[in-house]
Amino acid sequence: MQKPICCQIPSSHGSRILIEITETKEWFGFKMEVARIGPSGENRVPCHILWPNESDTPVPFVLATHGATSSKHEWTELDGYTKGGNLAQQYLSAGIAVVAFDWHFHGDNDTRELNGRNVFLPEHFDDFFDRSVLDANTVLHWARQNPSLDSTRMAFSGYSLAGTFGFWLANHGAGFKAMVLCVPGSGRQSDKYHSPCNNLGNLGKVSILQVSAKQDEYIPTEEWNWLFNNAPISDKTLFTYPSGHSLPLDYVQPAAEWLKARL
Repeated sequence: MQKPICCQIPSSHGSRILIEITETKEWFGFKMEVARIGPSGENRVPCHILWPNESDTPVPFVLATHGATSSKHEWTELDGYTKGGNLAQQYLSAGIAVVAFDWHFHGDNDTRELNGRNVFLPEHFDDFFDRSVLDANTVLHWARQNPSLDSTRMAFSGYSLAGTFGFWLANHGAGFKAMVLCVPGSGRQSDKYHSPCNNLGNLGKVSILQVSAKQDEYIPTEEWNWLFNNAPISDKTLFTYPSGHSLPLDYVQPAAEWLKARL
């Protein structure tokens, strides 16, 4: 393992965002950095940063996010529906950088203090969500100010529960140009502030690709249909597959091509 490298990048709020790179290696012909990102003196967010081939100009990037029982490591593993490595390869080949991180209480996010809590119980979920949003914004602040990344061509990509975060972030001004949302739910029976059904009113000009499953055992057809039909945006695309919540890898290449066309 390499000696940690610390770089200071000012955040948009005047504080300083640090990136500590603990390892740099090759991943299927692409450069991969194992890093932790966050302001000085605070716990940092564990990240994997994957870079496309060398470019003389800033490259577009995707904030890559995982589902309820996964972690950022899924973005460097192959051949499974939650193994985002297949999609990451396609993004990188298209010249799009991949910035993957752990939601709070997941993967290598060592800021967690679980104390036996189940983050998916109603009494714990709000805390998990709020902390995760703070982590996402920390990573986005860093990425927007990195001179190698083009903040005007920023996207979001995520699986299942990640869609809840994607809609909330987009609705609250994250500035994504496009989002690839795999098997997201709508939460349309919920009055919770973080439910996608309550975060559709301020999406701006974001383009959305929704990838849904006709036999999804967790998200009924009427729910994902409602979500797609009620997203008040002009550029939205729906891919459907005859599978359960575990999507087939058939979606990977067309999803990457869809995103490339919008960045």
